[in-house]
Amino acid sequence: VPALDAALAGQAARAALRAEEATGRAAFGAIWGDAEAMAALVGWAEAQPREVVSKLAADAPAAAAEPALDAWEELVAATGLDAAAAFGGDDPAFADVAARLGDWAAAPESLPLWVGWQRAVQAAGPELAPIAERLADGRLAPEQAIPAFDYALDEALMKAAMRARPELATFDGAAFDRLVADFAEADRARVELTRRECAWTHADALARVRAGMPGYEILKGEFEKKRGHLPVRELLTRAGRAIQAAKPVFMMSPLSVAQFLAPPHGLKPGLTFDLLVIDEASQIEPVDALGAIARCRQVVVVGDDRQMPPTRFFQRMTSEDEGEEEFAEGPVAAREVESILGLANARGVPNVMLRWHYRSRHESLIATSNAEFYENRLMVLPSPKARSAKLGLSLVRVDGQWQEGAGTNRIEAEAVAQAVMRHAKETPGDSLGVAAFSIKQRDAIMDEIEKLRRESPDTEAFFASHEDEPFFVKNLENVQGDERDSILISVGYARGADGKLAMRFGPLSADGGERRLNVLITRAKKRCIVFSGLTAEDINLERASGRGVEALKTFLRFAAQGEMRQVAAQQATAPLSAVIAKEIAELGKEPVARVGIAGLFLDVAAREGTDFVLGVEADAGDWASVRAARDRERGRPSALGMMGWKLHRAWSLAWLQRPEAERARLRAALGAAPEVKAD
Repeated sequence: VPALDAALAGQAARAALRAEEATGRAAFGAIWGDAEAMAALVGWAEAQPREVVSKLAADAPAAAAEPALDAWEELVAATGLDAAAAFGGDDPAFADVAARLGDWAAAPESLPLWVGWQRAVQAAGPELAPIAERLADGRLAPEQAIPAFDYALDEALMKAAMRARPELATFDGAAFDRLVADFAEADRARVELTRRECAWTHADALARVRAGMPGYEILKGEFEKKRGHLPVRELLTRAGRAIQAAKPVFMMSPLSVAQFLAPPHGLKPGLTFDLLVIDEASQIEPVDALGAIARCRQVVVVGDDRQMPPTRFFQRMTSEDEGEEEFAEGPVAAREVESILGLANARGVPNVMLRWHYRSRHESLIATSNAEFYENRLMVLPSPKARSAKLGLSLVRVDGQWQEGAGTNRIEAEAVAQAVMRHAKETPGDSLGVAAFSIKQRDAIMDEIEKLRRESPDTEAFFASHEDEPFFVKNLENVQGDERDSILISVGYARGADGKLAMRFGPLSADGGERRLNVLITRAKKRCIVFSGLTAEDINLERASGRGVEALKTFLRFAAQGEMRQVAAQQATAPLSAVIAKEIAELGKEPVARVGIAGLFLDVAAREGTDFVLGVEADAGDWASVRAARDRERGRPSALGMMGWKLHRAWSLAWLQRPEAERARLRAALGAAPEVKAD
């Protein structure tokens, strides 16, 4: 028990010493902590007369303060220390100074961080001083600094915008919805008015012809003849003015131009035109187009140099020029390029890329071409429906066999023919086309289809329908310009009877094979089904040659993949998009940010199951980037509606001013029941 009492007394004494450490250091100076020296000093003081001790105690602080003051002045001179900032006052106690300097000395690595913080505070200026103060005193957690800054910045920008544009403060979302609807209706009315203006102009031209325009008498005479009519070329020469007034638009092939139109010079000049539009220009040789160009004042060349060029097979067969190739000086000559499109590019004709892709009803149908040939510059409309066998690109694996001698894959041809008959029975309202990679495979497919048609006469109604887009079976070099609701593609090439795969792919292996493939895989509007015994992994690019084979490998990989949406994993970044996404999630649907590919995105979409049930267009960056009001408020929504989207417009200011009302509008668009608030 005595030992325990002594230990408790020792702990109490140690606590007392720690509490009076500043006083002790001031009293004992350098010997503070040396028990023997301190005991000796205390014993000496007790042995001295009281007046001597009192005099020494009065003189000791002054004597002890002189070195401390010298050290303090040296410290301030060397560092420029601000006592008020460092210790909270201009005349801090020496004990406080000693304690603070001790803390600093114990953590030297904190000094660069403190210096960096001070510099950041100074650089931030008075605008960010409130955030800096709250960070310094702990009222604001560091992880909340960026959101707080963003909020303050957005609020400041909004206030500045409203000061500059007072009408923003009175924004009415419902009124703007009506304005957009009125604009769209006015645009539709303007299109209809333009049609009527064209019809009126045509009717007026016909009236002027009937009123006795030169050449009309010749036409009336030809109308009454039973035989002996004038040749078309002669008729267009003699009565061309009247004919052109009545029918100002001529649709002709280059051969028809040369055959029916006289040259625009000479004793009997032929017709001339204000404008010439050359379509599919990549397939027209310059020599064939120059005759039409000579008859016009202005030319628009429309074509795609990533699609097939004009064939030169017969030109090569009949060419007699076998001498050395001559290189002409100056601008490129027409004979040196493959098409009139190439000549226009070579001569530096101003050009513009038509970026809107209108044909595909699902983005997977154009994904390969957009990535492989157009550098993802096409603006592709996203589909609200998930990719399936009935929509988009799909692959059917066929365990076929390539017959080397016959050059066909009979098993695959049978599978394609059976798919054609299923289409005729199940979806006869959709047009259909079949394309094969080779002529022999095309013929094999046609033979199999004929067999099945004889066995199923009830399907003949389908094969006789679709006058504008009739059913066809073609090889890949003959499908340019065609488009159908559904396209079936037969690759044909497969392993032989010996199990080996020859890396030969016909036209795809030749120069320009990738352009042939690009034409083939972009013909479908709704769905494209690829029949193949090969996979992308089967194609060895080290053994195969040609850019077309490489593109085929990519195409087969895309066809075999599942969901191809490239942006589904992105998160909503705009504040409004994040708020809308939260509301969608609370209604039990999956919010997906920035749905779409290649420059055409919906800010947020609500997905239920595999399909999207609502797309939300916010007045954010993607919306604002469409500079023309007609494209932004009429063209884009109309195109998305054509794809099957249900759209909802979200105005930022409306959500800011009346969040509950906008939330109710969003819930109604998603089919949720209105919220009932208790009294």
